Amino acid sequence: MRTVTKNRRGFTIVEAVVALAILVLGLAFVYQSMIDSSRIGRQRGDQMQLEYLARQRLAELRVAPAGSPASLAEMAPLAMGEDAVAETAAKPRPDGALDVTVRVVRLDAQATLTGVVAP
Repeated sequence: MRTVTKNRRGFTIVEAVVALAILVLGLAFVYQSMIDSSRIGRQRGDQMQLEYLARQRLAELRVAPAGSPASLAEMAPLAMGEDAVAETAAKPRPDGALDVTVRVVRLDAQATLTGVVAP
């Protein structure tokens, strides 16, 4: 007859499977966090690029000669970069300046910037 000793060493198969399952769940959580962080970083980078393009377009309108189509901000949508389009709208102000809104649109993001263009 075999006797069971209380001083066994090592893990049972059940303990090893439970430990492995906990490890896999932890690694899955870390992996998902990395994927989410990467996606958010890419989206923020795209948003910053669109905001830069909007600022660039507004700066172009501010330095355009008076009386030109650019100074009136009555321009058709303008392709900017790879797949971005800048749409420009203007509202006259009583002081002769224009409130200009530049909206840069891409398939999955957009940026809108409003500024004043002096006469």
